[in-house]
Amino acid sequence: MALKKSKFNPEDIKIVGLNILESTIKQKDFFSKSDDISGYDIEMSNETAYNFDEKAARYRLYFLIEGKNKNDEKIGVTAKIHLEFHFQLKNGDMYLKKMHNKTIVDFQLASNLMSVAYATSRGIVWQLTLPSAMKGVMLPVINAAEFLEENH
Repeated sequence: MALKKSKFNPEDIKIVGLNILESTIKQKDFFSKSDDISGYDIEMSNETAYNFDEKAARYRLYFLIEGKNKNDEKIGVTAKIHLEFHFQLKNGDMYLKKMHNKTIVDFQLASNLMSVAYATSRGIVWQLTLPSAMKGVMLPVINAAEFLEENH
């Protein structure tokens, strides 16, 4: 997939679906005082797909979160959360092109879709981890454009 920049209107994005594909939290039965969670290792990956005919996009975000103690040691508390977002794109033909059997996606569209999906994920992940030993994980703020450039 190639990315290009052009004028983009954020009002052309509409979330039309959200699925929690997986939400698993594993934790030890007993926590000692030394096992108090004081930080997290967070891994994130993504998959994107675009449908030219339907003027639609799908973003999947995958999170693996592991709790650590004050000594920076993993303590056996893990969350695995997979989320899927469906977007409808008004004026999609302005942002999605096919050239020489290659997908061309407007970079501003891609980064805005990632921003919306990730920002929404922050609240969902917090809510899903709240009733666990993790007591609510707030994902860090990221630069969606940089994330896309590093992962495509």
